Amino acid sequence: MNTLNFLDPLLSVASHGETRDSHRRSFWTGIKSEYLLPDFFSLAGKAVPGANTGLERALSAFFKPEVVRFLLQLPNTYWFYRLLRESVMVRAATPVSVDVADDRIDGAMMNLAVQRLRAKHVDGFDLSMPLLSLSPAELCARSVRGLILLRPMSDGKTEQIEVNPLLAAAAPVVA
Repeated sequence: MNTLNFLDPLLSVASHGETRDSHRRSFWTGIKSEYLLPDFFSLAGKAVPGANTGLERALSAFFKPEVVRFLLQLPNTYWFYRLLRESVMVRAATPVSVDVADDRIDGAMMNLAVQRLRAKHVDGFDLSMPLLSLSPAELCARSVRGLILLRPMSDGKTEQIEVNPLLAAAAPVVA
């Protein structure tokens, strides 16, 4: 498969998804098939026949297994699409060896994409500060930017505040 043939359409899907799901930025909803755009599944099916039949198979059309596992842990589809955009741009800038039959986005590319995403969203915030030490205004500013997320509790009635794990850690996240 040649992932490079799908970079422009993937960027288009990422842009549309970011816009559509911007309201999810600060909420932990997880990644589910029904939350992703049909266009993403359609592209996966064009890249790899049958890859449009499930979330993991669709992700596997463009990402190596270690990256798929990582993506399935993302807090919501807004951050999925933000990371899709960054990883596609990293992939486009990465030289391709003619000897490599599998040119899907790998862990190293995804780690670079995560670093780029963090640099864009975390600038100006000290993420080492405990949430309890922040003022209401500071909490709001972080929430609006998706640096902290509201995650539903098991009772379904209350939510807890937690740091967005995608933006919190400084180390690469895909092994």
